[in-house]
Amino acid sequence: MGEIERGRKVLVPPFLKPQKEERKALREERRLRAKAVDEVERGNAKINKSVAEEYGSVEEVEIVGGEKRRTFKALADEKVPQQEVWVNPEDLKSLGIAEGTIVTVRRIK
Repeated sequence: MGEIERGRKVLVPPFLKPQKEERKALREERRLRAKAVDEVERGNAKINKSVAEEYGSVEEVEIVGGEKRRTFKALADEKVPQQEVWVNPEDLKSLGIAEGTIVTVRRIK
């Protein structure tokens, strides 16, 4: 009774199957709302800390607004809401976008 016959399939219940280790893929880009904040220096972009963790170790991000794109130094900050990216008002003008516009924020490899 304890022997398994050759050629017969054995059904293993799901709770006994080895669990696959889920690898969380790093996000390449995210759509965030651009906000102009005077305390951010030119050339820097502040993003939420959890968003920065989704990108992995990121030092620079590319912000695309319309047809213009620019590279910024990424700074993780807990004060920034998850759905926003904070940049200097002059940087927003150079991109040609208004405050509150949804932009694409890409991590640079």
